[in-house]
Amino acid sequence: MSKPKSINQGESFQTHFAQACAVFQAPLALHGFAAAEPVIERAFGSRCFLAEPRYVRVSATVDPHDAPFLASVALGEGDTGMPECDWNSVALWHLVEHTAPDARAHGVGSYALNGPVDLVPTFERMLADLLQYGSAFLSGDLQEFRHIRAVLARSRKPYTIHTSNGNGRYVARDDPESAALKQRFSRDG
Repeated sequence: MSKPKSINQGESFQTHFAQACAVFQAPLALHGFAAAEPVIERAFGSRCFLAEPRYVRVSATVDPHDAPFLASVALGEGDTGMPECDWNSVALWHLVEHTAPDARAHGVGSYALNGPVDLVPTFERMLADLLQYGSAFLSGDLQEFRHIRAVLARSRKPYTIHTSNGNGRYVARDDPESAALKQRFSRDG
């Protein structure tokens, strides 16, 4: 992989991200998904496509603080806001890893970027992978998705909250909201 390009070269990240998201619009519309407003910053972008309660979220970063530069696609069911979306979604690469381990071993689901100019071709590859490996989810069959989500949720710990005990030490405890989400999404179906 070549050295990442500065985000100041050529057209802006925002322009490239908007063009890349457009790749998803028509194919996902065929499955009942509509584009929500994107979140686009100087070097990061995210956009959800909704067919409630399902959603597909695409995102990318070329921020040097987030290196390496990456794009991703996640499938979810439920609220698209934090913290629920962190528990109700599955990255496409997890779906590929569980359903097609040989494809995952060959890099399916990994989307490295060199810079903003890579966004459109990378999103085209992401879309092809989504249509191939996420077709059941897109069509409304959530059985496999829910099983994988439950396996992943069971393997994670809830978020941890650190609070002072008043003696200069901190005590760690599970975040109650996160613990409830873990329990909720740890169940298949």
